[in-house]
Amino acid sequence: MQILVLTKNILVEQTLQEQLQRLNHEVFVSSSLLQPFGLPASEQTLIDFFQVVIFDETLSDSEVLQFLEKFQPKRHMIFRKADRRPERVETDRWYDQGVRGWITKGVTVEGLRELLIQTNEQANPQAANVERSSYKMTLHPYIVGSKESREKIPIENFPLTPYEKKMLQLLMKEEGKLYSRDELCSNLWECEITNSKKVQLSSLIKRIKNRFREARIYEELIQTVWGKGYMLTPSFYKYLNVESLLEGTPIKDR
Repeated sequence: MQILVLTKNILVEQTLQEQLQRLNHEVFVSSSLLQPFGLPASEQTLIDFFQVVIFDETLSDSEVLQFLEKFQPKRHMIFRKADRRPERVETDRWYDQGVRGWITKGVTVEGLRELLIQTNEQANPQAANVERSSYKMTLHPYIVGSKESREKIPIENFPLTPYEKKMLQLLMKEEGKLYSRDELCSNLWECEITNSKKVQLSSLIKRIKNRFREARIYEELIQTVWGKGYMLTPSFYKYLNVESLLEGTPIKDR
């Protein structure tokens, strides 16, 4: 895939360029194509060569809006790069302008890979050849910029075990609270806290995080505070519909 990264400072995007090249994409990082008064025909032809266009964070909103006029959503997959993902109202506004996804600070190679695959799949559903998960999973709109479906993912879509559900229920008891490992172990197993139980706790958290990644949610939903414990982030409630976990009493393990 041919990818164009537009920036005011090409040195800023060395890491992103290397990550994309590791995925075997052809990457062209340019500041010279940021012309204020329209592009010559030769440069417009060059732009049309790229399937993906990324506007980085050195460009202001007004500048991006100006340059978006040079691109065609049907021909180009357009992304914005930012320190953090905007709120839904903002992503909706940018979607209407042609921006189909967001690349945030600290994104991994795996995150870039899945973002590009999923956005391409949405734009070209018949051409995409992506391995499906063994269970049905709703793809989250904040990752792909989908305007057709903006519902949160129901937590029941995830194949959570009873212990995993109970863990989330414990973390949800008090929004924004940091729970210590001892407190979680005590409530999960209702027995003496041992190193073995703490290892099981770490594995449990890791499995839950992996399930979220399988749904292509790459923001941190459960934060690990080293030496202290775990807590849910605001993104947990932004991405997930957890009403079923709130209903009734906590799940008892069999």
